[in-house]
Amino acid sequence: MIAHPIEGPSAWRRADIRNEDYRVRLDQPCLDEIRRVVDEIRAHPLPTILRTPADFDMTNCHAAMAEVRRILKEGVRFAVADRLPVEEMSKDEAETIYWLLASMVA
Repeated sequence: MIAHPIEGPSAWRRADIRNEDYRVRLDQPCLDEIRRVVDEIRAHPLPTILRTPADFDMTNCHAAMAEVRRILKEGVRFAVADRLPVEEMSKDEAETIYWLLASMVA
């Protein structure tokens, strides 16, 4: 059992947290980059693990993932990248996009 109060941005109760504390909405330029990457993945299939963010022009997605990283390190310690268009992708394509975005956070 913890003998001292937990304080700081990662100590919260549901009533105290707002959507903007953890949600990172992917803007249109980032979504456009994701769609272009999906097109490239379709044209040149490779195993997901062989892909890196450096393989693609994803400047706007890098900015969004920097905000995710900030929330994870300095904020409420969890983040949701909102509005990823998974309905436009196959399962394997979505897996690759998640891999690339998560690689930008690390």
